[in-house]
Amino acid sequence: ALGVEGAESQYGDRALRLQTRSRVTFAGRGSPGPTNADKAYRAVRSCYLLSTAMILLLITVTVALFPRIPQYNFCSDQIAWESIVESMASMSIKTSFQMLGSVYNPNHMKIHVTMGTGTFLHAGVEVGTLVIPDTTAQAAAITDVWITATFKPSAWEALSLSTDYYTGKLVFTANAVASVEIPFLNGYSFKYKLEDFVININRYKDSDRHLCACP
Repeated sequence: ALGVEGAESQYGDRALRLQTRSRVTFAGRGSPGPTNADKAYRAVRSCYLLSTAMILLLITVTVALFPRIPQYNFCSDQIAWESIVESMASMSIKTSFQMLGSVYNPNHMKIHVTMGTGTFLHAGVEVGTLVIPDTTAQAAAITDVWITATFKPSAWEALSLSTDYYTGKLVFTANAVASVEIPFLNGYSFKYKLEDFVININRYKDSDRHLCACP
């Protein structure tokens, strides 16, 4: 009996030592570190997030700096147009006037507008020309310019437009082209066209004058 009890005691002590050693060994090793696969996943994820952020930034900058065409308005009032029409009705061969205009630059950088020329049409017939002076328009701002308008209608056309004026239905159509240069974009330039801009002389407030200081 004593022999059996001694054997059981020795067996129990050995099992206890093995269990204790196992606990110590596991506690000493700690939790396993990241594997190579984990490191690769984290690197790919970081690159993906960085690339996405760079693409979004590039899109934002491109949209913000993408060149947009300027806008023009003719801002001469009814009194100025009346003097122009009266001069043409007097059968003057050629009459030049200074007309107030406004140009709006919708870009986020200043622009240079050069070589601006155009025509005035009455009932589809050219009755005059216009010259837009070289202008520097500041970013997101309205700049006033003096446009030189030269009217040279034929005798019959002068009679026709004066008749339309005094009957309250005189309408001009303006067409123009200019070169727009953006210094910030290394002198990038493009052509700007103003097409079929309607000027209602008798009801000038019905014309597009939203850029004018006194609409």
